[in-house]
Amino acid sequence: MPIWFYDDDPSENAFDASELSFLDGLREHAATWAQDGVSTYAIRNEESGALTACMELMDATGTLLDVRAHVADQRVRSDRSYGTDSEPTTLVMRAEGSTAELVSITATWFEALLHRPIERLEWWHNNLLYAMRCQFTDTQEGLREVYDRKLAPPGQYERLIDSASFRGRSWIRTIAIGDPDRTYAVRSSGNAHTSLLRPGYPWYVCPLETPETPPSI
Repeated sequence: MPIWFYDDDPSENAFDASELSFLDGLREHAATWAQDGVSTYAIRNEESGALTACMELMDATGTLLDVRAHVADQRVRSDRSYGTDSEPTTLVMRAEGSTAELVSITATWFEALLHRPIERLEWWHNNLLYAMRCQFTDTQEGLREVYDRKLAPPGQYERLIDSASFRGRSWIRTIAIGDPDRTYAVRSSGNAHTSLLRPGYPWYVCPLETPETPPSI
């Protein structure tokens, strides 16, 4: 059983009484959460010095989603790990209030993400897997993806580049390929599902884009 938001070396971060109270509150809320494919921990943000509660959703091939809640001065700002104040993602949450209020709001935010359904799309050619995409099932927002041009159908790689579906460093926007050949449920209702393991692929973390999101190059 995991110890939710537990810090391996609390002396290194030296959390004060208010911060420890916040973490204790989160742990109390998390006691009933599903535990499959979840890792949580607490650190001190190196730049801002804020207490940061972190949660990663994972499958057998690695991290699907990494989110963080930064708490300081009776305020909390939560988002995907790379979201910033100037460029937040669709997951951003901001609030202010007492420690108890922030605990409740932050716990609700974490639990909602824990229950978001996630699926993996796969594209095959000549019985070989050449592309995958993990995304939120409910919104089709991408989380991570991989594309192997050597195994793809002839001419597809060039077509995708011509249609502005190239991110650089051989990273193709898989969302532009078309309908997948196979779809697997990865997470639902807070639980991780066992599906065929696809190891050995160089996954890229992708923006939370949907099929309607214009490509950016």
